[in-house]
Amino acid sequence: MNIATYTHWHSKPPHNHKVTILWGEMPEDGQKAITYEFATKEELSAFIFGAKEGACWIEYEEVEEGYVHNIPEKDRITTVLEVPKK
Repeated sequence: MNIATYTHWHSKPPHNHKVTILWGEMPEDGQKAITYEFATKEELSAFIFGAKEGACWIEYEEVEEGYVHNIPEKDRITTVLEVPKK
């Protein structure tokens, strides 16, 4: 194998098509969205189709790349545990 073939074999194809997903029906505070990149529009479309087909099983929301979920303070659920007295 020559260097040109080796370089080409290890090169990634350009990923010009991407989508960023925040998974879950009720994302946790600080949960980061995941960006998926695809070489072709067809691959991206197939991924979105699969996500939509599974939507009744797994909820998701399409968001901007780099998104981090933050629950507003007024909507946070806080659990207070009482320690039994001895």
